[in-house]
Amino acid sequence: AGRRGQATRQKLLDCLSEMLSSSPYRDVKVIDVARRAGTSPATFYQYFPDVEGAVLELAEEMARESAGLTELAADRSWVGKAGRQTAEELVDGFLDFWRRHTPPGAARTSRGPVLSRRRRTTSGGPPSVFPRPAAPRTGRTRLRRGGMGP
Repeated sequence: AGRRGQATRQKLLDCLSEMLSSSPYRDVKVIDVARRAGTSPATFYQYFPDVEGAVLELAEEMARESAGLTELAADRSWVGKAGRQTAEELVDGFLDFWRRHTPPGAARTSRGPVLSRRRRTTSGGPPSVFPRPAAPRTGRTRLRRGGMGP
């Protein structure tokens, strides 16, 4: 396919990736991906046999790109200053990979994924296992009946 065809194919994959951030792949329909990409289901089928085939293509793409993370850690020193530099490069590489593969519509902060209160899951990262912090105390106390403190 030419440059325009490759752009259409990538647009379909990008739209699918965005949709997968909020729906399981079994709930995603070809017509929905095509509409979001501004094209027709027939165009989708020119590039992929079905939604599952497109999801597999996304997974293969991520696997190819994640191979670079292995290179950041393999045959490198993990001792002293060189070890610190290796660790920093690996973390930077992982964060870069994560940012590239988090759909644009997914909520995220500089610290990581944001917890969704509605679904009790995270968007853009692994599930959160940490409880929400308690609300800060205001320092006010209620008066009991009769005007006495707590």
